[in-house]
Amino acid sequence: MGRNHISVFSIPSTAIRVLTTPADFFSTMPKKGGYMGPLVFMIAMGVSGGLLKAAISILGFNILEGIGKAVAAILFVPVTVTLFGFLAALALFIIWKILGSRQSYETSYRCVAYMSVLMPVMVVINGFPFPGGLVSVTLLVIFIVIAGEKVHSIPPMRTRIVFTILGLVLAIMYVKNDQTIRQIEKEKTYQQQYKR
Repeated sequence: MGRNHISVFSIPSTAIRVLTTPADFFSTMPKKGGYMGPLVFMIAMGVSGGLLKAAISILGFNILEGIGKAVAAILFVPVTVTLFGFLAALALFIIWKILGSRQSYETSYRCVAYMSVLMPVMVVINGFPFPGGLVSVTLLVIFIVIAGEKVHSIPPMRTRIVFTILGLVLAIMYVKNDQTIRQIEKEKTYQQQYKR
């Protein structure tokens, strides 16, 4: 396939390859070749995740919520995923550079784009409220570590330490956020009981 040609039909097989053999995938991932192919892949993963979330809502008998999520997945997710993809790539590019990477921003972007395969997976995992978020953070850290080692040639111990610490910070933030949400829900329930 040429540099600017994108095969939509290759997206499912690429997604399966990234998910099932991430170390092999990132070891052989082209470090150059433009942004369009990875961008289309990332948008497809974002839309897939959004539609999956909509389907889960509809199956839970939240029909209107599901329809809203489906519309959002089609209209807003491509723009949001594109924007956050470039920003996430910038953040990881800076961290990987500090750790010793000699790769370009384009290479970092390509890593982030293919890590977006986790979006639909996280929709399912996050269906399990508390442990789901922690498993999602763990999966993300594993993929970032693999990309750091295989694509950016960062020594394994260095990348594992840095991203494990980052993962722990994200996990702590997730737990704190979860506790805050539970407290707010508890207070709402308490207030509703005593208003009667």
